[in-house]
Amino acid sequence: IVKFLQHRYGLSYDSDQEVLITVGVSEGLDVVMRAILNPGDKVLVPEPSYVSYGPVVELAGGTVVTIKTDIQSGFKLTPQHIDKAYTKGVKALMINYPCNPTGASYTKPELQAIAKVVKKHNMLVVSDEVYDELTYDFDHTPIASLPGMKERVVYLNGFSKAYAMTGFRIGWVCGPKNIVAAMTKIHQYTILCASITGQMAAQEALKNSFKSIQLMKREYDRRRRYMVEALNDIGLKCHMPQGAFYVF
Repeated sequence: IVKFLQHRYGLSYDSDQEVLITVGVSEGLDVVMRAILNPGDKVLVPEPSYVSYGPVVELAGGTVVTIKTDIQSGFKLTPQHIDKAYTKGVKALMINYPCNPTGASYTKPELQAIAKVVKKHNMLVVSDEVYDELTYDFDHTPIASLPGMKERVVYLNGFSKAYAMTGFRIGWVCGPKNIVAAMTKIHQYTILCASITGQMAAQEALKNSFKSIQLMKREYDRRRRYMVEALNDIGLKCHMPQGAFYVF
């Protein structure tokens, strides 16, 4: 994973960071919330969002602060959204891009603007980037790769989407050593480990599947353009998703 991140995104991890292999990104989300939240801590969650984001915060004893996005902003989170929603007790911002279910994603300048306000409020970022390879209109930028962000980002990714390995249930988390160490304590007593067979398949995927991902990405791109045009033609208004495989 570390070698892949360095090769793919130029994102290097050192002795201050650790990696944890999880049973899909879903386990990673659950364990990170249980590791970072004390009762009553708040988490900013943009909506529309993946169905489990709010519940994993609540199950860990946290409080969800919802940030509503809409089609006028392309369903994107903005620094103004974060400033307006921020209150005392906010521990972290949850972000997912490309987004399930809207397909919204972020350019590097957009992420830099979000990073600036995150630093201002001294928040953690829990970043679910499982659809990273399915970004169509610009290059995907991990928010952890921005200056000064690696030490405050818990970066989640996995093999279900880009590698079409949903049933293998292999995800991974990269983040600050103290946070990942706390996550590992929970993981090892509840899950023990992600399946070894799945991990072997994931290793093969990292080494030899890049061409297949590009073929799949081109086909999804063709489909998104067809579907958006067809839906709008019959009066069902929807914006052009910048990633993932959803039309919202």
